[in-house]
Amino acid sequence: MATNSLVISTPTSTIVGHKSIIQGVVDPPATRVQVLVYSADAQWYLQKDAVVDADGSWTAVCKFGYPCSPGHDFGVVATADVAIHPSPVSEIPAEAFQSDHIIVSRLT
Repeated sequence: MATNSLVISTPTSTIVGHKSIIQGVVDPPATRVQVLVYSADAQWYLQKDAVVDADGSWTAVCKFGYPCSPGHDFGVVATADVAIHPSPVSEIPAEAFQSDHIIVSRLT
């Protein structure tokens, strides 16, 4: 079944730690959601698959840089309808259904 909508509900400009939860909503709820984080080395890093609830809400624990590397902004995107691997990748496959991209900041 094709994805109808995929949204990241975590606001852009959110302050994150080394590991933080990103949230969103997907329709239909049975969709596999993959979250990728864009780092300063111009690569997208695949995170563990999001956990999708019966109502379509999803959460993903994402890593932002190394434990000792605060002070950077990171891009975040959620994808569906295509398995992305291996990681990292320089581009997200064109056939992937994508959420809007957000930017989060790691200060500590």
